Amino acid sequence: MDYSLANVSRDEMSTKEKIMISALELFCQKGYSETSIRDIATAVGITAGSIYGHFTSKEEMLLFMLDDYAERTRDLFRSLDIEPILKENPTGEGITACILKSISTLTDNAYYANLVHLIHQEQHRMSLFGGYVLLRLSDTQEFIGRVFDILKAMNVIKADSDPEYWGFYAYSIMYLIPTCQALQRSQNTTGYGVKDLSPMLCYLFNIMLEVNKL
Repeated sequence: MDYSLANVSRDEMSTKEKIMISALELFCQKGYSETSIRDIATAVGITAGSIYGHFTSKEEMLLFMLDDYAERTRDLFRSLDIEPILKENPTGEGITACILKSISTLTDNAYYANLVHLIHQEQHRMSLFGGYVLLRLSDTQEFIGRVFDILKAMNVIKADSDPEYWGFYAYSIMYLIPTCQALQRSQNTTGYGVKDLSPMLCYLFNIMLEVNKL
C-alpha cells in the first residue's frame, strides 16, 4: 500500500486506503479514544459494517498502520548507501546527514507525519505502542551499528566501540523531538521542532567520535 496516495485524490484510493487515511486524520483531530468506527465510516462515506470487512477494530487498524510504518522505516534505514556520505564527511555532521537522509522520505510525507504525531500524542497506550517503540529502538541501534562498522574500517573509531549504547541515545533524541511537538500541538504552543533535531544529533555524534577515537 502506497501512502504517497495521501497526497492525491481519494477517488484513486481503495476503500481500505480511504479508511486508513480518514481514521488517522480523525485520530489526530479528535484523539484515538474519542474517535468511533461510525465517525470513520461517516468520513469515508460508507457504513460502519463496511469497515468491519477490512478491520475488526480500531486497535487492529492502528496496529496495521504502525506495522507498515515500522517496515518502511526499516527498509529505508537498511537500503541507504551511507558509506559515501561517511567517507566524505566522517564527523558528527556526516552521521547526522545519514540519519536525516534515511528518514526524509517518510518525514516529508503527510500521512506518515500525522502517524508520527499520533504515536507521540498517544504514547501512554503502551499496550499499542510498546512493541513499536522497542522495534524502532532496535532499528536505530542496527543503523548505528552500520555506521560504526564503516568508521572502524576507516580507522576513525576503535574496534571495541559500542553501537547499541550510542544508538540508544540517538533514538532518545529522535523520540524526544516528536514527543515535544505532540505536546505543543495539543496545547497549541510552539517550541522544539524538526529543525532542532540536526544540531542535537550532531552534538551527540561528535561526543561519540571523541570518546571512541583511536
